[in-house]
Amino acid sequence: MSQRLPPEHALVPWLVEWAGEVVRKFHLKENGRTAYEDTTGHRVKHWVVGFGERVQFRLATDNVQNKYEGGWSEGIFLGVVARPSEYLVIKGDEVYKCLTVRRKAEGEAYTPECLKDARADDFEYVKRGASTSKVVTYK
Repeated sequence: MSQRLPPEHALVPWLVEWAGEVVRKFHLKENGRTAYEDTTGHRVKHWVVGFGERVQFRLATDNVQNKYEGGWSEGIFLGVVARPSEYLVIKGDEVYKCLTVRRKAEGEAYTPECLKDARADDFEYVKRGASTSKVVTYK
């Protein structure tokens, strides 16, 4: 992300949580292993996506015939749900968790205008818990 978020931006709590996950999963300790590897016995199995990166995502409940092309939406990457390794993606005022994301080309991955539309903070997500499709709607 090439821009600074103001402290009151809705994505700041998500950024703090993702920063902790990055340190836990990717920072090598003196023994050459990460804290995640010490806890689980294996390396991280999900893709690494940059915070605030524009991605295409598909919900687990989408049922389409052509699985490569159908049912894709565009959103902003927020983080990963630790246990099932599902991705958290925000689209406007809705937060989704999904099993599949596709990264954009490097020139399209980060745009300043995409962060303007992100309005969901993590309070309602934490309060309500997660579901298999849309997690939170803010109106």
